[in-house]
Amino acid sequence: MPRTLLFYCLVLIWSTGNYRLHGQAVLDRETGLLSNIPAVSHITSAAELQKFMDSIRDLHKSDPNAAMRLYIEIGQQSRRLRYDKGVVAAIEAQGNIYSAKGHYREALVRFEKAIRFCLSNRDSLGIYLSELYNNAGKACRDLGDMEAASSYLFKAVQAVETIPGSLFPKEEIYSSLSVIVPEPRQKLYYLDKADSVARAVNNRQVLARVLLNKFVAYSSLQQYEKSDQVLWEALATGREMNDTLIQYRALTRLAMNKNTRDKPDSALLLLRMAGKLNPAGETDVFQRNADLLLWGHTYFQFKNYRKAIAYYALALANAQQFKLLHQEAIAYDKLAQSYAATGQFEEAYRHHVLFTEAKDSVVNERVTNNINTLEAKYQSAAKDKALAEKQLLLSRKEMQLHRKNRILFLFGGISAALLLIGLLALRSYRHRRRLLLQQEENRQLKAVMKGEEQERARLARELHDGIGGMLVAVNMKLNAIKKEMSAPALAEMESMLREAGTEVRKTAHNLMPDVLDKHTLREALVLFCNRVSDSGDTQIRIQFHNMDDITDKTMSLALYRIIQELVQNILRHAHARHAEIQLICYDRLLSLTVEDDGKGFDTDNHGGLGLENIRHRVNVLRGAMSVTSQQGKGTTVHIEFDLDNVP
Repeated sequence: MPRTLLFYCLVLIWSTGNYRLHGQAVLDRETGLLSNIPAVSHITSAAELQKFMDSIRDLHKSDPNAAMRLYIEIGQQSRRLRYDKGVVAAIEAQGNIYSAKGHYREALVRFEKAIRFCLSNRDSLGIYLSELYNNAGKACRDLGDMEAASSYLFKAVQAVETIPGSLFPKEEIYSSLSVIVPEPRQKLYYLDKADSVARAVNNRQVLARVLLNKFVAYSSLQQYEKSDQVLWEALATGREMNDTLIQYRALTRLAMNKNTRDKPDSALLLLRMAGKLNPAGETDVFQRNADLLLWGHTYFQFKNYRKAIAYYALALANAQQFKLLHQEAIAYDKLAQSYAATGQFEEAYRHHVLFTEAKDSVVNERVTNNINTLEAKYQSAAKDKALAEKQLLLSRKEMQLHRKNRILFLFGGISAALLLIGLLALRSYRHRRRLLLQQEENRQLKAVMKGEEQERARLARELHDGIGGMLVAVNMKLNAIKKEMSAPALAEMESMLREAGTEVRKTAHNLMPDVLDKHTLREALVLFCNRVSDSGDTQIRIQFHNMDDITDKTMSLALYRIIQELVQNILRHAHARHAEIQLICYDRLLSLTVEDDGKGFDTDNHGGLGLENIRHRVNVLRGAMSVTSQQGKGTTVHIEFDLDNVP
């Protein structure tokens, strides 16, 4: 018997013995436990049933089979007592037990059943939906259905944000979302949100898991120093909580990082530290099997192929038992490489064939090359002359075919080149045409804006020279006859004339603000806001950030008009006490935000002339505008311009 096979058998005998001892201990513990637990059917009130469920909360960790039987009985008794919370809790607990065993399909069935029950009693059970959606999403993730997983997890986010009193932590959902998104930077986006919330509420348990998940994202980006940093922080967090499982996971992932950087000696040391810290290892079936693969990788890098094969074989057996298809394919692949390294090419070839059958996606070029190499070595070891002759015949036919196709390839290349030249010429023509159309559109837009300003200037002059002059004449006439009028009537008429004159001057100024000829946009807006704050009940605060980039007079005037119209809307309709204006320019992107604490309005059923005028100006400048408002909660208007795209 080869030494490798002998070692493999010894490992299996050792593991089987351990499993038998563990099974007997579980049986003894279960027998003793159940003998001390009263029959669930004898519980006659919801309060007693809830107390009983609290007493067996951690039973699934030590004895999942006993816990499963009890939760089935609890669910039945809860229905008899019409205790809806007990029904949901029992079904969810069954799903969690199935999930811990790696039976994700059965777990998903339970979670979906609990979700339907909560939706049918949404008023009283809606607070549990966020947790159930999260669990269903994780089950779909483990089944490889990422589309369904993302759907459930986004429903969990919506539930926790919209249902008052939702019990499940938002940071848990963000952490779950980070696992299903494929791109590492997307993972970090959700993990950073979970990290922020977990630290804010001091949820150390979730923070530790978030840090462990950040390791995956940073490793995918090959930012190994950052991945080491988050793992060391996770290890420290686990020590603070005295949580050996968190410490175990941090140490095993540090070992994985060391393996990635070809440091198997450090990886082995970390793995041994993890094993001493938490001899029971992982509670999750998938992760426990991943740790077996990690031990195999470490010994493989040490070139200790005998031990590597033993660990890969154990991982393969577990993957087949729990239907972990991805890990099964990895185990086949690694066994093939290990057998090849020891010169056992027949075994290597057999495992590579099994690897290709287990893999769900198309075999990539690296795997194909490995199979061809192993096949060649197997043929050499077996000295199969017939196969070698067939290989030679195939090579000759390929050479003949290559000669025949050479001319076709040449003509094909020339045709492709001509086609490419034609496409480039067409693209260049379309690009030039697009530029010409854009230039013409810019010219027309500028003409429209110029025409509007000219019309405003004409109206301002007519107001100032026409109506203003008439008001002066009326005032002079009034002075001439004031001796003939009573004092109160005279005072009232003089007050009315002064107010009319002030309004005419304000209107003329608003139509043609000469302040932009004397001041910068920033100074003009400050003067305008101060004047509005001093003359009314609404206090306006304006902030600027990096506004030195706005030097164009046309753009400055347009911004002044937009802000002027927005402020006038606040004064006329919002009845706000405070308003805030922010102008930010960064990397040629100009952002304008105007907020007030007024009475708000319904954006779906409101289309005032003022807002339409503002939208027109924004569209002319090729900007984007959004309005957010609620009755009694004020209004926020956000406008953005790309200064490089302004006509």
